[in-house]
Parts: sequence; structure tokens; C-alpha cells
Amino acid sequence: MKQLLFFLIGWAGFQILGLIVSLFVASVVRASNPGASGDELNQILNGVGPNFAVTGITYLVLGLVLFILILTSHRLKDLGNSFTHWRTLGFAVLGFVVIFVFQLVYSYLADFIFKQAGIKPSSNNNELTLNAMTLYNPALSLLVFGILGPFCEEMTYRVGLFGLLSRLGKALAYIIGALVFGFIHFGFDILFSGDVEAIIVELVNIPNYVVAGLILSFIYDKAGFGASYSVHALNNIFSLILTLIGSEQ
Repeated sequence: MKQLLFFLIGWAGFQILGLIVSLFVASVVRASNPGASGDELNQILNGVGPNFAVTGITYLVLGLVLFILILTSHRLKDLGNSFTHWRTLGFAVLGFVVIFVFQLVYSYLADFIFKQAGIKPSSNNNELTLNAMTLYNPALSLLVFGILGPFCEEMTYRVGLFGLLSRLGKALAYIIGALVFGFIHFGFDILFSGDVEAIIVELVNIPNYVVAGLILSFIYDKAGFGASYSVHALNNIFSLILTLIGSEQ
């Protein structure tokens, strides 16, 4: 029951909180720009700043809700202990290296696919948005995407979804858990855009997230929350650093 709550609060809660925060940010923008037209307001709301505010506030509130749920379920000690076990560091390093190597190799395969399709190699919508927000505010991006994001996602998709599905069978937990984790990073709105190239980019990038989901599930299964969270956080922080380095070249 508790695992189901972690999943539902993390998954559905993120959607609901995101909508509420979006409405709040929109009202603030409208109040701050009383003379702006509808098109001008939409342009502002679609900018990096408002989107970053929505994402950051949503993750912060969701993180607090999940932490309160941890306290009420008396799991804080167990989760805390998962960071102190000797296996945590070893599995964290192993998971980070495996994800890095896979993504490096797959990036060459993805570039080949894009070139064969006559498409300029590109990141998917999730990565492009993350990169834009990172450059907009590097320090807060580290907090939101490097610390809060991995915490919320690991509580939702490993402690919640993987833990719940494991009761029905580990194979099922690995497969469904990885697919769900992969497709939460998929830009479904692109499917209705009519932009074939953008759709191909989204589809080609999906295996990156699915395989990452498999690896994180394996790390969680073998070494616990501390290890899977560490891998997730390290991977995100490393990506943020690469984005910042790339912007200066």
C-alpha cells in the first residue's frame, strides 16, 4: 500500500502540482504585465524563466510531500542506512559508469540514425528544455535537477513502482518500470505537432531513458535507495556540468 502511495503521489502528484503551479505562475505574470496582450503573455509564459519557476516549485513541493510520507511510513531510518552501506559507493560508481558508457555509445548510433533519415542530430525535447534551464540558472538547476529531481523520481519509480511490481515478479518490475521511466521523458505533445523530424528525435532518444531505468532498477534492487539515488544524482549533475562547459566553448 505504501509503495502504491509513493508511486501515485510521485507520478500523479507531479502532474497535479505542475498544473496548479503553472496557474499560479501565469497569474503572477499577468499581474506583472497588466498592459500585455494575450500573445505577449503567452510568449512570456513560454519563456525559460516561467517554465523554470514551475518546474522548480513543483519539485520542491513534491519533494516535501514525499519526505513527509517517508516520515509517516517510518522508512527514514531504512533509507538513511542505505547511504551508509559499503555497497552503496561501489554500486553508485558502477551504475554511473555503465550509464555513461551506454549513452556515449548510443549517441554515435543515434547520430547514424539521424543522418540516415536526413535529420540534423539533436537532443529530445526533455534534454533541450533541461539544457535551457541549466544555462538560465546553473546554481538552482543543480538543486532542482541534480538533487530534488532524482530524489522525487527514485522515490516514485524505484521505491514506489518497482517495489510494488516486484511483488508480482522481478522481471515484470524491471520491464514495466524501465518503460514507464523511459516514457515519462517522452514529449507526447510532439506527436500532435505534425513535425516528423521532431517525432523521430523523440523516439530515437527513448532507449537512453529506458536503459537508464533498467540500470537504476538493478542498482536499487541490489543495493537500495542510497545507491540508485546516488547514480541518478551523479548522472544528472554530470550532464549539467557538460552543458555548462559546452556553453562556454
